Amino acid sequence: MRAEELRKKSTEDLEKALNDARSKAVDLRFGVAAGNTKGIGDLRRIRREIAQVMTILREGKNGNRTAEK
Repeated sequence: MRAEELRKKSTEDLEKALNDARSKAVDLRFGVAAGNTKGIGDLRRIRREIAQVMTILREGKNGNRTAEK
């Protein structure tokens, strides 16, 4: 998801997206370690999404977030 789309979401939606992304990352890590998953690119994409969501949440806490519902 793009950062512009994430900034339009509410804080509750962002926290839910963060939890979902973290659980996906754990599943992918275990899959890669077990040799079942070859989607290492997916893991990178999920980590990037986690970082984007955390950054946007931090912007909201610092008062820099402008588009909050």
